Amino acid sequence: MGAGKTTIGQSVARRLGLPLIDTDALIEQEHGTIAQLFADGGEARFRELEREVVLRELDVAVREDRVLALGGGAVTIDDVREALTRIPHVVWHDAPPDVLFRRSQSGARPLARDAALFEALHAQRIPLYREVATAVVRGSGRERPDWMARRVLAAVGR
Repeated sequence: MGAGKTTIGQSVARRLGLPLIDTDALIEQEHGTIAQLFADGGEARFRELEREVVLRELDVAVREDRVLALGGGAVTIDDVREALTRIPHVVWHDAPPDVLFRRSQSGARPLARDAALFEALHAQRIPLYREVATAVVRGSGRERPDWMARRVLAAVGR
């Protein structure tokens, strides 16, 4: 959350001439805002919908080249982590937790309301990100998206 997956993904997709699929945007198109989904059904209901959308898009990604931007919590879903093993590149884009929290304040993100809880959530997810990542691209939070996109492409040998 707040790492810049969508922004950097747009630059990567443009450079590769591929579509960018943002699964959070798809969830919102199909089911309503993430904030409302959390309010109506809690995180458990949101994760059910996220699982459905992400697995569908990963299945397509096995057959068609595309750039996917997954929500930061998608890796908490066992089926998603397993499905990520079937695609050639999974890039974990990371930045310092305080930077990620600050960036997450610009929207209505239900899991980004308290800095200490946010940092704890980030720490809990690190082993899951490590499990699925074929490449890691870390930034300080001050890099330009195009520069980060070039680092992502270099990390996957493109």
